[in-house]
Amino acid sequence: MDGDTLIVVPARGGSKGVPRKNLRLLSGRPLIHHCLRTALTVAGCTTVVTTEDEEIATVAKQVGALVIERPDHLSADETTLDDVVVHAVQAAETEFGHTFAKIVTIQPTSPFVSSDTIQAAIDALDDADSALSVCDDRHLRWTEVDGSPVPMFETRLNRQWMEPCWVENGGVIACRRSMIESGSRIGGEIALLKVDAHEGHDIDTHLDWALAEALVSTPTVAFRVIGNATHGLGHAFRALTLADRLASKPLFITDSASDLAHDLIASRHHEVVQCDSTEDLVKLLDEREIDILVNDILDTTKEEIEQLRSPTRLIVNFEDMGAGSAVADLTINALYEHANPTPNQVNGIPWVCLREEFLYGIAEPHDGIRALVTFGGTDPRDLSSEVVRALAEANFGNLDNQISDLHLTMIIGPGNPRKESVTALCTALESSFASLTVLSSVKRMSDHMRTADFAITSNGRTVYELAACGTPMIIISQNKREDLHTFSSTMGDHPCQLGWSEEFPTSDFNGAVVHLYASGGAKMKRREMSEQLKRYDLASGTERVIAELIRMHRKRVEGR
Repeated sequence: MDGDTLIVVPARGGSKGVPRKNLRLLSGRPLIHHCLRTALTVAGCTTVVTTEDEEIATVAKQVGALVIERPDHLSADETTLDDVVVHAVQAAETEFGHTFAKIVTIQPTSPFVSSDTIQAAIDALDDADSALSVCDDRHLRWTEVDGSPVPMFETRLNRQWMEPCWVENGGVIACRRSMIESGSRIGGEIALLKVDAHEGHDIDTHLDWALAEALVSTPTVAFRVIGNATHGLGHAFRALTLADRLASKPLFITDSASDLAHDLIASRHHEVVQCDSTEDLVKLLDEREIDILVNDILDTTKEEIEQLRSPTRLIVNFEDMGAGSAVADLTINALYEHANPTPNQVNGIPWVCLREEFLYGIAEPHDGIRALVTFGGTDPRDLSSEVVRALAEANFGNLDNQISDLHLTMIIGPGNPRKESVTALCTALESSFASLTVLSSVKRMSDHMRTADFAITSNGRTVYELAACGTPMIIISQNKREDLHTFSSTMGDHPCQLGWSEEFPTSDFNGAVVHLYASGGAKMKRREMSEQLKRYDLASGTERVIAELIRMHRKRVEGR
């Protein structure tokens, strides 16, 4: 026995809506285990379970609660909960030889009740006679009068503009000991404990149970991303793609140098905060009770990852080739494969996360040959300028002026610092092409990719996006790191993977353009390449990543 507050957990064995629900496993633990584990963390309280069921009593004792044997006449369907609690209080006081000042009832069917709410109920009784947990219940409600529907509102309003309305969720009811003598737990001065729908979830039906399973399996997730003129926005877009598939509301974290990523994420109406030091990041993750931190910031150190880890938090890294990749709980690398991956590292095509726009859609018919030039958000090597200049100056052997039949679309990324000079160059050279269109603000890249007969791009995530659209491509690496990307080397025997070199590979580039555009068999070669690209399964990666995160989180929760 501890303190002057008695927590009573009523748990009957004969539930009918969901048979034996108090013992049914939720996240690997009996349902009653969840509220008991929480109740036992509240200081100054004695927790008892009142039950007629031997198995429930055994589970309660294993968790650490005391048990009050409930008589048969208080175990029937028609028995009121007030009667059960009154008996439990009197029996506990007799057994312990102690009179409690405050009584709190917690239902096993409310597994997400927090210790903070329990403590708030106890504290509320300093000024109130009773307190109960409630949830926001503002809706346009109807009733019937003499068999006819009648609205329970005067004016139709959006939910957020309605007057507050609260519904009991049954999770917590607290009262002073004096209320028990009246036979009721609610009366006198009443305090409402307002909780969100998650904490207030009550399990009464199989549908309620299904939602509880989803809630307990849904982790809180924070995405830590970079996005600036140096690194582009691919990391931010991947995090947004994953966030759109999560059931929980994510938190995004950027550093002060990632202004492009910050603005993009904020424009999608997600919460995004800036954090530069590891110490501040750990504090933020602890305050928000983050279950999974996803680092999409490239290479990390072992020391950094070890500082971020905790017994309750998973660390997942993307595209990490640093020492931290070996000590994270999971490192996912669809682009670059480790030569000797450790058990926590997964690589390759199965883990590609593509936005939905690249996975669904059809190419619009068009006249002529269309080529797309896109080198990501920043194009640090200025390959855009090199490509358009090489195309304009090439004669492709005996096919002089063949390039004048080409319709070229140049997409300049939002973080490209040379936007004006690239645009000016395209304007100066546009007469070399059938048409030359320059775009800098593109909402749906996939529309342009599907329209293109072939694309010219760097060896990053864009190759997966183009592959998903079935668009043949010429690939030029921005840096040596991109040469580690293995996917482009699997796309068949053709001279279109140009790799990385100190100087722009003019000769090889011209040969690749001949292969896909300026040779007699170019149309057939493009078709063959497109058909090969479409055979890759690039649509399952995002769901695979989400499923793995949830699996690992659930395993961690069940192991606590």
